[in-house]
Amino acid sequence: MHQKGEFHKVATILESEQQTIEQEINTIKTCLQALQTSHEKAHVDIKVMRQKITALLDTLERNSVQSLNTSYETLQKSSLQSHLSICFKAQVDLLQIKDAIKDIDD
Repeated sequence: MHQKGEFHKVATILESEQQTIEQEINTIKTCLQALQTSHEKAHVDIKVMRQKITALLDTLERNSVQSLNTSYETLQKSSLQSHLSICFKAQVDLLQIKDAIKDIDD
């Protein structure tokens, strides 16, 4: 009888340990599932952030190129053309003065 009681105790302990192990397995499975879900969400968040950054960089590039083109056209058409015209006129004036001095000297 004594052995039967010991076997029963061991069986009870084993059953209790089996339940503990099953609980730990379930906890680990839950943690792994949560980890996978977090990983997938982080991956999606990174892709979305990348798309936003790319869109912002595209907008910045477009605006910068447009501003650069506008500045170039403004300088080319107004300031530099005006300076070029002044230089041409000064060149003609200097030639006329040179010719006038030459005529006086002759």
